[in-house]
Amino acid sequence: MLRLKSIICCIVLLSLAFPLGNALAKRAKFDESSVSAINLDVVRVEACARGKGCVIASGPMQVDLLDMAKDNIDYVNQVLLPEKTKRLRLILGDNSTITVDGESFPLTVPSGKTTGLKLWGWRAFPEEGGFLSNLELKLNLKRQIIVRQKRVRRNWRDWNISNNWRENLKSQEINYSYTLKPILRVLSAKTAALSTEDAAAIVAMPDEDSEIMIGDTFSLSIPAGAVSEPMVISVEESKYTVEVLDEETGVVVEKPALSSNYELSPDGAEFDEPLQIVIPYHPDLLPSEVSEYDLAVYLDGEKIPTDINTVSKTATADVWHFSTANVSHSQATGNFVFPFDERDKKWQICQGYNTPTISHGSPKYPSLIHAFDFAYGTGNLGATGCLGNSGGSTNKTIIAPAEGMILWNGSNQKDITCFQLKVAVSNGHGAQIASVKFGHMKSNSDRRSANPKLVIAQKTPIGKLSAPDKFTNGGYAHIHMAAYTTANCTGVTVPFGTVFGSGYDFSSDGSKHQWHGTEIQANGSQSATCPNGDGLYCGSVVSRDANTLYRCTNGAYTVEEQCSNGCKSMPIGQDDKCEDVVVPPPATCPNGDGLYCGSVVSRDANTLYRCTNGVYTVE
Repeated sequence: MLRLKSIICCIVLLSLAFPLGNALAKRAKFDESSVSAINLDVVRVEACARGKGCVIASGPMQVDLLDMAKDNIDYVNQVLLPEKTKRLRLILGDNSTITVDGESFPLTVPSGKTTGLKLWGWRAFPEEGGFLSNLELKLNLKRQIIVRQKRVRRNWRDWNISNNWRENLKSQEINYSYTLKPILRVLSAKTAALSTEDAAAIVAMPDEDSEIMIGDTFSLSIPAGAVSEPMVISVEESKYTVEVLDEETGVVVEKPALSSNYELSPDGAEFDEPLQIVIPYHPDLLPSEVSEYDLAVYLDGEKIPTDINTVSKTATADVWHFSTANVSHSQATGNFVFPFDERDKKWQICQGYNTPTISHGSPKYPSLIHAFDFAYGTGNLGATGCLGNSGGSTNKTIIAPAEGMILWNGSNQKDITCFQLKVAVSNGHGAQIASVKFGHMKSNSDRRSANPKLVIAQKTPIGKLSAPDKFTNGGYAHIHMAAYTTANCTGVTVPFGTVFGSGYDFSSDGSKHQWHGTEIQANGSQSATCPNGDGLYCGSVVSRDANTLYRCTNGAYTVEEQCSNGCKSMPIGQDDKCEDVVVPPPATCPNGDGLYCGSVVSRDANTLYRCTNGVYTVE
């Protein structure tokens, strides 16, 4: 009997010395304060709705369960829930982890055939469908997390024979395993409802065709194979109206803009197959020199190949990535007008570029090096500013030089207005002008605060010039005008270049008070002409679509032929084909550099001009 007891005792001791794997793993004490993160590797989210079963509501995402429980996660456009959602199921991958005392451990969630975490709550989810916006969970880590510890089995040869068996047992390495119970209670949930008129969303699947439609004509088609995993795709429409001057009645009226803006989400997403977008447009307010065939779809300002349907008034294009989409026409060089409403009178540049002794480019205003001051009048109005006609510009009407919006008025600087262009315009010398700053004008209103979606059409009145005031406009009424590549009138000014048309090239040569005294014919210096007379021109030559051949007649352009391989500029006199097109010669003076009467160079007959390399200045 004593021998049997000895044998049993030995077995017990051996079992303590050599643990038998998981069979002897035991549940360890758990300190919830030691947990700093529970990162869930979510493969997809499924939403289960009453009467509809479970549908995929989201693609892959990484979330911290601790943040989720406290409603600290921004779910914007990530999880799309159907109506009458009752519970969510998070299908997890193999890379979920829990961080305890600064060390990361694998985390498992046992739930049958699929590894998932079920989120449920009686009446916690709203009846309305839409994007998940808020989610709060009841999370008790002591009850929700199961932690087990297991001593690593060691070979007896690794034991320290100088220690007794208890010390050797304590020196064994211990492994910890963490398991998350698969059901959590939802305390509250909210959705951001989608407007059926202005927004729509779907969950695109890798092996299915799908489509988003807004209204009767906008559509976004997602073909099978475009996405490699479930993706929530949404479109939100921003409608705009345009203020335009009715020339018959002289009244400013509002009309629909050329196109709405469509925010395609998720922004920056890329696709394995192209998506087809169809955008409606309203051509009523197109400038006379722009045809519907000049229109195109633009993604965040970048023109993409487009098919124009002039019957349905829609533009169709393939998109490979997401950003803001709309229909527009390129406002290339020459599409600006001078901001004056006095069409039969003269205006003059009183301060030109580089005027350190006055204000533009001075130490006080170094960013205004390329700014202009215009005043109403003719003849010699002064050697610096137009002080000779100090009040002559008071209450003169200022008009929009191009289509755009008033970004701010007087909020950043007193009596200063920032005009943001709807479409950036080239200055002909590599810079894209995106905003224009006007100074010393009484704006009609701060339209940004009143209606941020109001676009102002070209030539529409935007304000009147202030009277002379030594504290604001230096003691003489004038309109200050400066161009910026930024959209908010910040940074250093850039030259206007050929923005007002080929009749002027307001580039910079660095000389002081450049362009001072130049007289301007309001709303354009001269009648519309073709670069080298009536004829055919490549689009790139006349700042239009490079893959189109245009016929120019008295300055009006019509599409002659679509060029599949683009126009190939050839010397003048070649056959008029897509490959062989009339090209204007480089800008030169009629008979070399020198002085010319205005009538000789198609300018004001009462003015003497100096021509230098094709650039004219008032002599």
